[in-house]
Amino acid sequence: MYSRFVKSLFLVILIMTPLLSPSSFDILYSKNSAISKKIDSLPVDELLQVFEKVRQKIPSYDPVFLQFSDQQELERGVKILETMELLILYRYRLLPLVLIDGLTPEKMKTLAKQCSIVNVHPNKIRTLIRPSEDPISHLQEDNSLNSSLLPEIIGTNKLLEQGHDGTGIIIAILDTGVDATHPDLTDKVVHETSFVKQDLGYLEDEDPEDTFGHGTAVAGTAAGTGKASDGLYTGIAPGANFWNVKVLSALGIGRDSGIIAGIEYATFGPDNQRDSSDPDIINLSLGGPGGPDDLRVALLSMPQLPKVSL
Repeated sequence: MYSRFVKSLFLVILIMTPLLSPSSFDILYSKNSAISKKIDSLPVDELLQVFEKVRQKIPSYDPVFLQFSDQQELERGVKILETMELLILYRYRLLPLVLIDGLTPEKMKTLAKQCSIVNVHPNKIRTLIRPSEDPISHLQEDNSLNSSLLPEIIGTNKLLEQGHDGTGIIIAILDTGVDATHPDLTDKVVHETSFVKQDLGYLEDEDPEDTFGHGTAVAGTAAGTGKASDGLYTGIAPGANFWNVKVLSALGIGRDSGIIAGIEYATFGPDNQRDSSDPDIINLSLGGPGGPDDLRVALLSMPQLPKVSL
């Protein structure tokens, strides 16, 4: 019974926490798994057409993602890429994916003839709605992070009354960072890191500090203690703690490269061995133009991420 209440509580958190732009998405990590199958590769000519379309949409100097059919083909591809003197900026685990710099149509053709590649993706930009445009900003008052009405509005107040406050749950906030010094978040940020790095396509390296404010607001909405308001304005699950995984810059801008790296980090942990100390929930409150793209669909279909809230 407790497990069912907790799952309901945190599914509501994922639906209500984001300060959404239209194509935002949130992920609830579950320990359930599904069978992953190999994806068929694209014919060389078709793959070159996809590569050309990607190149038309982005600057010539921007790196791209190569998605292989499975991990075995990724291993083969990496060895070939190294012989071609191409720069692998990042290698991913959730998908058989690499971020690569310096790829040309000629090198793509050579590579595609030797290993199984299923797609080429641009390193897209994801952004936030500015706080002044946020649809729930009218619920925030003074120095607190949340409204006292929020648990009642979304129906979690009854769970809180029964003692289900999120204690023992860790939420990974993938956002602009989290201000661990805010009174509502004191001693709640148990781990932090930043994927806002030049190597991943950002303008400059940034530490996990939140200078934008969005990630701190999201964290407070999810699990703020209400200390700044003497308990009047608390989060939905004030007993939960956080991982601060920064994937959006001080300008509120992120790249798919950093966001996917952050999702992997929160999924597998810093030692690449998932255990009970790693996050139970991954929250992303970000978006970008257009509908779901191939890379996002592929990522959200991974067996490690079977529960998705749109």
